[in-house]
Amino acid sequence: RICQYCKDRSIFLAAMPYRKIAQFAVRTQPVSDLELNETVVNLYELFKELVNEKSATKIQAAFKGYMTRKKHPNKQIIKSIWTIQAYFRKKVLRKKFEGLLREKRLKIAKEVDRIQADLRKTWKHYTHTNRMVIHVPSLSLSQEQRLTSEHFLTRQFSQLARLCDLRDPHLSIIFISPLQIP
Repeated sequence: RICQYCKDRSIFLAAMPYRKIAQFAVRTQPVSDLELNETVVNLYELFKELVNEKSATKIQAAFKGYMTRKKHPNKQIIKSIWTIQAYFRKKVLRKKFEGLLREKRLKIAKEVDRIQADLRKTWKHYTHTNRMVIHVPSLSLSQEQRLTSEHFLTRQFSQLARLCDLRDPHLSIIFISPLQIP
């Protein structure tokens, strides 16, 4: 239905929130054109609008710079001003980036704390029910690291100690060996 809607309106590049697609997929009644009109975004039209806005901003900035240079015949002063502006813009961007990074780290830390709390609550369930562990020892290193690593096979087969976990009656282990075991 979405493809037909875009085709009928000659929308060649469209975007739509994935949650809306999921909601439409589970519904029993058909999706109306009005709903599609509200959710489908024609990316080509959006791109054209953004380019026009950016072009106008660039033209205004260039004209403003030209007028500033025209008023001040001393080029060294203008270069000094630009250097100072660049320094402060860089400082502001760095602070903004550090703030965003801090927020992201806090969000991740909160999510990890939530997952740990959930795991603590359900840990008894995991330890007293049947479960399976699949262990692939060579997946933790990239191919380049595996090829350049000293005694890689020895380190890889040291993972066989994980088979000792089989003393737990609720645990099954699938160990994928990198070499054929006779």
